[in-house]
Amino acid sequence: PHTVGIKSLPTLNNTSDQLILKNEKGELIDSLSYTQHFYGDETKMNGGYSLERIHMQSSCPDHKNWIASQHPDGGTPGFVNSVSDKIIDSLPPKIIQITIDNLKTVTLKLDEIAVNEQLAEPNNYRILPDNLYPEYVSVLDNNKEIQLTFSSTLPSHYILQLSIAELTDCFGNMDFDQTVEIIPIQEPVTGDILINEILFNPLPKGVDFIELYNISDKYISLNTLQFKVYKNAQLSQKITLETSQAIGPKQYITLTTDSLLLKNDYPLAIQIQELPKIPEMNNTEGIISLYTSADHFMDSIHYHENQHFALLNDYDGVSLERINFGGKGHDPHQWHSASSEVGYATPGNKNSQFISDEEQKLEFNLSSKFVSPDGDGYEDYLALKYHLKALGYILNGYIYNLSGFLMHQPFNNISIGSHGLLKWDGVLNDGSKLPIGNYILQVEAFNSTGEVIRKKIAFGILGTF
Repeated sequence: PHTVGIKSLPTLNNTSDQLILKNEKGELIDSLSYTQHFYGDETKMNGGYSLERIHMQSSCPDHKNWIASQHPDGGTPGFVNSVSDKIIDSLPPKIIQITIDNLKTVTLKLDEIAVNEQLAEPNNYRILPDNLYPEYVSVLDNNKEIQLTFSSTLPSHYILQLSIAELTDCFGNMDFDQTVEIIPIQEPVTGDILINEILFNPLPKGVDFIELYNISDKYISLNTLQFKVYKNAQLSQKITLETSQAIGPKQYITLTTDSLLLKNDYPLAIQIQELPKIPEMNNTEGIISLYTSADHFMDSIHYHENQHFALLNDYDGVSLERINFGGKGHDPHQWHSASSEVGYATPGNKNSQFISDEEQKLEFNLSSKFVSPDGDGYEDYLALKYHLKALGYILNGYIYNLSGFLMHQPFNNISIGSHGLLKWDGVLNDGSKLPIGNYILQVEAFNSTGEVIRKKIAFGILGTF
């Protein structure tokens, strides 16, 4: 073997150190900055094995070009390295993380160093389907991070495709036309995300869930949201959503702590995001508010089991669904029990009790002229929509039979806004049922100036309940 005896060698630290080799003129010949992680083997890093260079002529950095000896003796002093010219890495660089800032700067993180000449060239990167090229490219973090800056904001209402013409690592592994998705994440503002459905009283051995709906045209990361739970007007719990999952425009997402249990109870459940924590929900009543991580208010619900359909025998496993997106979440008239026909909950799907928030030409209008309050999800309640030109009205509603007898007052001195929805489930004050037949709803709204709006609307009670 080609070995030379010398008086002394530098002391080498077991965990990390730096070696520099110079000639007699002080000119650098070679250098190495090693750590114990170069071994790539937890057993060998404990001692008895040398680190060997893989390629004598290589542009790879130290940690890519050194590894523990594979020789049975633990090293090859004076002989060709046991790992000489062995290709340890046979895969080209891959994108492992993508972030986007202000819809103009895209940062790509690679799993390894890339060395191809085109790495810093704008024409190496193209946004599809719009064929947009960055204005300039910055290569950072020792060629493991690439920052693309565009001259104008990128499209924000759909997922983009980034095509990369070439990525090559220092071992010569190449990848051509690699395509990755870019989700144009934006910061949420008040009103972008709504609480759309909650299950606070699950089936025995079941699990709670909270469904959110993105009413905006943005892609929003869930980790920019947080829940606050209030008890006796005091903040009792604050939970930031621990996931980078995004919710897209007009998309539902269901949050729960056990997706398998949820799917077991509701097989049609989709768009489920399992989290370590969601707000603790009392089985009878509670207040949940949704905020951005910057503490901007988004939505709130004061839920109560008396918001369920009065004729249900059991509330276990029955969710409360939002009726439409136009009203306020804290309005009890905005919520109703999910229908029996969908299994009493619609996690990740359109609510069974949903009524569209189309602007009505009439000041008062019923969503349907017929009511069948039997819990089957079809016309379960009388829904009165209103759209007024001014604020400050107080509303009363009276139900008469065709003989003119007053049967019930479902709406009693309710302060209303300019537009919204009120509902009645067909149950009288004493808990009895309004008989099948035809009726008249008389609506009266007045304000402080003495102006009165009156309207009579015919409707019918159908079916057995």
